[in-house]
Amino acid sequence: MSSVWEFIKRNRGKIVAGGVIVGGLYVARRALAGPQLESPLHESDYLHAQARRHYVFDSNHRTCDASILELIPTLRGRILLRFDVESLTERLKQADLTTEEKVKLWEQIKVLSFGRILAVGYSYSLLIIALKSQISILAGQICAGQRDASSMADGWWSRLSQLWSGPSGPSNLLVPTVEASAQQLFLQCIQYFAGQGVDRLFDRIHALAAEATSAITLKEMMSAVRLTDLLNDIRRKLEGADYRNFSYLIVPLSANQDAWSLPHKGHLEALLNRLHQVLESEQCQKLTSQLVDSYVSGVVEFCDSHGASGSVPMARLIPTVSDAFHAISSSSFESPAQEALVSPDLHQFCMSVFAQDPVIPVSTKSVD
Repeated sequence: MSSVWEFIKRNRGKIVAGGVIVGGLYVARRALAGPQLESPLHESDYLHAQARRHYVFDSNHRTCDASILELIPTLRGRILLRFDVESLTERLKQADLTTEEKVKLWEQIKVLSFGRILAVGYSYSLLIIALKSQISILAGQICAGQRDASSMADGWWSRLSQLWSGPSGPSNLLVPTVEASAQQLFLQCIQYFAGQGVDRLFDRIHALAAEATSAITLKEMMSAVRLTDLLNDIRRKLEGADYRNFSYLIVPLSANQDAWSLPHKGHLEALLNRLHQVLESEQCQKLTSQLVDSYVSGVVEFCDSHGASGSVPMARLIPTVSDAFHAISSSSFESPAQEALVSPDLHQFCMSVFAQDPVIPVSTKSVD
């Protein structure tokens, strides 16, 4: 033992230096190994976060699609009541009608037949876009809250914060969220569109259809090109007079006034503001037009395959156009509504809304 002690005393400087070197190498190795160990963890966290985002987006939109398909029959019933072609057709069968009365009924049927084609095209498309936009906004809000919470719980900052605040971290780092009550009211604004909104839309379409068809007599020859031009002429006038892309039909300008008695009115107003911005965006305007295109082309194809190909008198075309409504207004497989729900353009639009920054609660007194 004494010989060991003597050896230590004679070489203590070398031993200390060696210890420092070994200790330094150990620390350096740990420092280098740290990022290598954390890298797979960070990659795993990233993949998990991406999977969670996809799950939140997909699951919410599947539920949304089911809700849309459940709402379509109700909306279809509203169209049938507003553009009641069938009751006028039954009146035509009465034997005691004069020629003048029959011509008058035919003129009314002409307006209603063309009007309800565009009524279903616009109301269905706006219903789909509005609900999908709302769900995308709320799904993005959910994921943003989860992402922020995860980033605060990761790395040395969270470990340091636990030293003085416990596992939950400092109280001032809590992630702001939109209150559940505000989210529910936000989703319920679609009820305004299904009520007053579609009434205003149908009134405008009826007026434009009457104006566009007034100069076309029952004897005038109509081709597929002429039919397409007629429907698109009504569309141009409808869309040209509405630079807001029908957003006021979905969210009324006075919606924020109803929110002043709510405890979280700023949260609701922030969501409504975002929805307005989304609906009035150029991307949304293009998407709306694309979805309506499918209804117009559907009518033209139906007429072409049901005895109205080539050029036929307007009086012969009207019943076929009237029947086309029942084909394009259904929610069956391969209907325009079903095709819209699986449209790549709609999916891309929803993803862009989903990826936007989360809304920040406001306390302004107006919704732009």
